[in-house]
Amino acid sequence: MKIELDGAASDLVETGHERTLRIEYFEQASGTQPAELFEDGVPPRLAGKLARFSQAAAESGISLGGGYFEKCHSHSDLYEIRARLGNDLGREFCLIDGDRLVLLSGVLKRVGEPTPSKAFEEALAYSDEYKRTRKVSPIESDGV
Repeated sequence: MKIELDGAASDLVETGHERTLRIEYFEQASGTQPAELFEDGVPPRLAGKLARFSQAAAESGISLGGGYFEKCHSHSDLYEIRARLGNDLGREFCLIDGDRLVLLSGVLKRVGEPTPSKAFEEALAYSDEYKRTRKVSPIESDGV
């Protein structure tokens, strides 16, 4: 099966999730949503790409081929939603919990730079906090 993303067809790769996932933001005890802060801080076109890729993955309940939605190799519970705009790469970290795609945090980096280890450490800390609290705030639709 193919899906059109970012102007190119991408193969869909099954992850074992056959149902639609709900996209939700991890929320800290303070009410802060790190993934939302990340999205607000990147260029709007890049944020739009990340949102489209997360929605496509959630609606199909599967991973998108082509590097748009991938499991983090060294962190078994984490996934990355990846989007590129010019020389900028946005990586939004998330996890799958039952029927939830939980957005945790993100990092903006340049093409060719490694993802900073601090970004992984932060995402893992948010993942641990989420697993303790299961606190999320549902994604809000525009115009509501």
